[in-house]
Amino acid sequence: MTMSKKETVIFINGMTCQSCVHHIESVLMQEPGVKLVKVSLEQKFSYVCYSPSLTSPSRLASLVDDIGFEASLDNCDTLCATWINVGGMTCQSCVQHIERMVRDVVGVRSVHVSLSDSLATVVYDNLQTSPLALCTVIDSIGFDAELLPSMTVDDSAGSNDDETKSLSLEPGDEFTKLASTRTKASQETCEISVEGMTCGSCVKNIESTISSVSGINSICVSLDQKKAVVVFNPAELSPEAVAEKIDDMGFEAAVLVSRSRTDHNQDKMSALEHLKPDDVQSFAGQTIAELHVTGMHCQSCIRSIEGHLKSIAGVVSIKVTLERELCHVIYDSSCISAESLCQAVENAGDFKASISGMFIFSSHTHNSARVLSG
Repeated sequence: MTMSKKETVIFINGMTCQSCVHHIESVLMQEPGVKLVKVSLEQKFSYVCYSPSLTSPSRLASLVDDIGFEASLDNCDTLCATWINVGGMTCQSCVQHIERMVRDVVGVRSVHVSLSDSLATVVYDNLQTSPLALCTVIDSIGFDAELLPSMTVDDSAGSNDDETKSLSLEPGDEFTKLASTRTKASQETCEISVEGMTCGSCVKNIESTISSVSGINSICVSLDQKKAVVVFNPAELSPEAVAEKIDDMGFEAAVLVSRSRTDHNQDKMSALEHLKPDDVQSFAGQTIAELHVTGMHCQSCIRSIEGHLKSIAGVVSIKVTLERELCHVIYDSSCISAESLCQAVENAGDFKASISGMFIFSSHTHNSARVLSG
């Protein structure tokens, strides 16, 4: 017979270390009807899955109080917790950006993001938001969010209390479950530079996600060399398409090509590759500034610079390249100067900017852009 289950979140004051966490978990796990317990020291709460016919939030809170802590039942009937794997984070700026955006969601009571575990822990009101909605918010700001398997347990599966209560959350394990292998008769190999990786989880995330793409035979990512070697079927996808998929995961990817015949003019034109030919033609007479920017570390830095510059009068288009430390800005020189653009970049964060090149759009620029993009 399947017993009904409920979830609750109880906020707890007085915890100071992991010993406190283990003590609370062990006491609650001994309560009849408790199926699963997870205590968060950082956010000072306990998530409990329980059978309402055998116990209640008030009973659970009293157990916590009895061992010397202070339990709060504020909105315990509607509060839930969820754990989300977050790919693409590289620094504390990423962590703060995610926490700020998730905290602004109506119904969110608490959020904690761990860079080392690639994990977001969120306490929320289930009448106002949902885990999928929270994932959507994280995805929308350029990271890769994936819900961990349900923390609740299935009584119908025939597991006993000892088994279900011993369930634990292992951050990062979901990456290895995504791994797969493919073989293709027609193969080509390309190398792709990848910026933004900081640990083995980044490597696993890229390898597992890209290896599952149709047309990929194999991929080997080197954290030290900041590079991915990809064997693929050219009939199904191109190196540029692979790089774009890595970009979509929150990293900065570019297909590696020989620079032996690449001159400074091509560097200028690389800023135009994201524009349509008709757009470029409409920019005739306007100026493009190539700025050298140091201090960028990740996609969050890029978004900060681009967002800051977009709000400035006279700025038409911005393209920031993390790998090459470049920012190309198309602007109206009658409204703003290149020097002011440098200052604006520096005001966007802990960055240093300098002018490395400038030129004016013309019909010749338009024709060159078509050649490069074709």
